[in-house]
Amino acid sequence: MKGDRLDRIIHRQYGSVNQKQMKSIYGALQQLNPKLRDPNRIYEGQILILPANLQQISVQYYEKVVKRTADSTLPNRDQMKIDQTMPAPLKMLQSSSAAKEEGAIVKQEAKEIVRTEQPPSPVQSLPRIEAIRQILRTLDGSLTSRGTYFLPLTRGGTLAIDCATVPVVELNDGSVVLLDMGKNIPQKTKKLIKTKGKRYAIIALSNEESVAMSLQKIFGASKDYRMTRRSQPVAIGENPQILLRADWQILHDKSSKQEASSVALNFLKEGEASLPAPVAAVGERQGWKILEINEKTGVISTAETKEAPDIMQILSSGTAIELVSSLLTYLGIPATHNTAIQVFQKEKDGFNLNVQIDLAADIQNRHILFHSKKIPQQLTNILNQKGFEVVALDPSQSKQAIVEKALLALNLWPANGMFSFPVTTTGRTRADVRFAATKISASNISCYLISFNFNPDLYPLIHKNGAVNIVRY
Repeated sequence: MKGDRLDRIIHRQYGSVNQKQMKSIYGALQQLNPKLRDPNRIYEGQILILPANLQQISVQYYEKVVKRTADSTLPNRDQMKIDQTMPAPLKMLQSSSAAKEEGAIVKQEAKEIVRTEQPPSPVQSLPRIEAIRQILRTLDGSLTSRGTYFLPLTRGGTLAIDCATVPVVELNDGSVVLLDMGKNIPQKTKKLIKTKGKRYAIIALSNEESVAMSLQKIFGASKDYRMTRRSQPVAIGENPQILLRADWQILHDKSSKQEASSVALNFLKEGEASLPAPVAAVGERQGWKILEINEKTGVISTAETKEAPDIMQILSSGTAIELVSSLLTYLGIPATHNTAIQVFQKEKDGFNLNVQIDLAADIQNRHILFHSKKIPQQLTNILNQKGFEVVALDPSQSKQAIVEKALLALNLWPANGMFSFPVTTTGRTRADVRFAATKISASNISCYLISFNFNPDLYPLIHKNGAVNIVRY
């Protein structure tokens, strides 16, 4: 990077070295980098091949080192395994010939890499770089755009990459992707990196590309990730369910199955508001990461601060009678508890007979009696003849069945089903909230009755100043 020196790079790579060791390293550097005419002059973006960490040697050239050092402390060749590394003897650390030996191996693998004579153009400070970095962090990955990245070579040696010119992406699946944003990587260096296997990749990015296009290339070059467009909304949760309108989805292939990493990605236009905080929060609790990028600034948008939630109406439902009573109160229908209904009069019928009714309601000149105990059919017929409508409530029935029976008795025909409501910001539908409910539509009231716990943070988005009323029982 700018202002860096070769001795600083050596100290970062090898730690503290003495004068003789530094001399050996400089000798190896000149062997590995024939274009490096003056070790005291390096420029920003220059690609250097460094000798392997001189604290270890590989089996591939182990025998030659043993012959040179004659160190009896090293194990026999037959006792070593392929790719095993062993501590190098002190003599090797001080031997320029050993460094030359290693340099020859790396030089053979590099095939005399051709480097640019002029300093490559550094990466521009683009907003998309920061946006890509934030997205990768969400996936436990990283983007390094400063300092030096040391890429170990197959047979020893290290390739030093200036991240200010060639940013490096590392993903949690082990993939390493080099972003060649100005054609700064020589062709032969690319071939060398490709010999490292599928884990390493190089992609070319231009300054005109969007964040989405850049991300597609990065994930396309990775080992396990994919980035695909969404043609259908992303379904989050069950009841209520959020149908998120996402532009992209980031997928992660695990073993033989293709499983979603649960990342939804949106790109916002200039002046477009971000997704409401409650929707993003619900997605987060359901294991979804919802990311939104401003196309102009390239920064992840922060969801708006959620307002104080509206209080949802909750009906008392300890018993069947209490549930119906709460429903009548909400609907504005007068009702009385424990009412004595006179069936026979002594003056007229020769004896008095009263029936104690749990709940009596009057609506449109109708007298409706709600009772939780079974009334003999003969008595029910007599009450009907006297103008009373008897509704027997079975406590063993579900709350939904009791509510529906009461609504039918009141001639408020309920409609059961799944209902969906859009969530919009700046004129664009961002998501839909979908849930099962019993809908009541009357001249003076319209509401949706539910029997489950509705997320209190989502309710203000549906309620919308009383436009949609949800009542839980």
